Amino acid sequence: MRDVHKRTGIAASTLGGYFSGRHRPSVDTLTALLHACGVTDPAETAAWTEALLRVRRTGRRRRQSGICPYRGLEPFRPEHHQWFFGRTALVETVIDRLAECGAAGHPVVLVGPSGSGKSSLFGAGVIPMLEQGGLRSLLLTPGRDPLGELTARLATAEDASDRPDVLVVDQFEELFAPDVSPPDRMAFVRALHEVASGPADAGRWPS
Repeated sequence: MRDVHKRTGIAASTLGGYFSGRHRPSVDTLTALLHACGVTDPAETAAWTEALLRVRRTGRRRRQSGICPYRGLEPFRPEHHQWFFGRTALVETVIDRLAECGAAGHPVVLVGPSGSGKSSLFGAGVIPMLEQGGLRSLLLTPGRDPLGELTARLATAEDASDRPDVLVVDQFEELFAPDVSPPDRMAFVRALHEVASGPADAGRWPS
């Protein structure tokens, strides 16, 4: 989806709506999306366009009954854990690594291709299992103001006893986006180190 965003200039949130089926693009936008995905043959483009128009002619969508557990391209979050299956062994492996590295004061870094399910693994797998074991977790994404986001999320805890036992930084690559300056990047990393180093007294938390 990032590649399509770069090629078309369409916002990632809008692309997510198109790819998940929540929204329908215009014919011109559909053509741009197809070209960005490598579909340039006129016959194939015409077939996709006809399919889009056919869907538009069907009128209103049928009202859905119940909750659809399929998230499309959206990641599973802690509130979706009851629909998250098939990764139990991997979740347990991550939990074991957290125990080992946490005891040594080291972070656990989960890497993998884009779209492989890293966010869902932590969101709907690891975090719920940690909470079942009595450990508090905090899930955040850096965004454009990484340090501000971290500080704001930690500030919601009333005292040190409410601080998270495990801090999960999803989409860590956002830290290297062009709109995050090197000083802000380093400040965020230092703050993470402070949070992980403990003890969680008032003087150790970023401000």
